[in-house]
Order: sequence, then C-alpha cells, then structure tokens
Amino acid sequence: MSSPRSRQRQAVADLARLALREIELTWPRLTPESLPEVLAALAGKYGDAAAALAADWYEAEREAARVGGRFAPVLAEVPDAGRWQSLAGWAYAMATSDGAALALVSGGFQRSLADQHRLTVARSSVADPAARGWARVGDGSSCDFCRSLIGRGGVYTSETADFLSHDHCGCISAPAFH
Repeated sequence: MSSPRSRQRQAVADLARLALREIELTWPRLTPESLPEVLAALAGKYGDAAAALAADWYEAEREAARVGGRFAPVLAEVPDAGRWQSLAGWAYAMATSDGAALALVSGGFQRSLADQHRLTVARSSVADPAARGWARVGDGSSCDFCRSLIGRGGVYTSETADFLSHDHCGCISAPAFH
C-alpha cells in the first residue's frame, strides 16, 4: 500500500506527464514567439490543478493530525508571463536541436508545475498556526543536490525558506504539525 506522500508525488508526476504530452503534441507548430503563450495557458490549467491537489492533501494531512481549528491553505500562484518568456528564450538559445529545445522546455515546465504543489504546501505550513512548518521529502532515488537538502533534516518554518528544486525533481514538501 502506498503512502499519502507517495500518492501525492505520483499525482504531481501524472499532471506533469499530461501537460508535457500537450507540449509535445503542439511542439511541431510552435515557434519561439508562440511558445511562451502556450506554456502560460498550460501552466494555468495544470498549475492550478497542482496547487488544488496540494491544498486538498494539506487539509487531509491536517485532519489526520487531528489539528483543531480552521485553516484555508495558501495556494501558490501561477508563474507570470516572464517565467515562460525566460524558459522559451533560454531553451532555444541553449539547444543544439529542436529535440533538445523540447527537452529543456519540458524540464523547466515540469519544475514550475511541481513547484506550485510544493509551494502551496510550504506556504500553507508556514501560515498555519497549527503547523510547525514543512519538510522536504525525497522519492528514494533523489539526486545528490536533493539528498543534501533532505539531509539537513528538520522542518522549515520561515517564509524565506524557499523550496529549491531542479528540472525533473521528484521531491515534495510535506506539512509538519504540532
């Protein structure tokens, strides 16, 4: 039986897979000029879903911890148009082929989508008086970068503690309650 954390990780991966499939299907018709607009539209659709998924999970974890009182999770916002302009410009500038550009865009989009889930949990955990904060949770096959952050242990309690991630990062943030 899988844990709530692994189910969350899988749900975020499934959302990313659906979004990336849409990018792949439209890729042959995209140009450097049209790509940011397409990414923004997909980010609204799938990013909002990732944030809502995180909010639902946060509330379920809060209930499972038998925390009293009421709290409305803080949804992470969709990245602005500048994020998608930067991603598209960087991918086309760095790539040596069309396939390489698609791979770079896909990795950056996946990170942004997963960050909406991670940041919803992290921000909610900091804003919720019943929470101690949030913890970074790896997927068992985390890279050296992620393992070093996970290895710091503890719970992050400050609004200034960013969830550092990278393309194709499988880590999530998990709430910690008193």
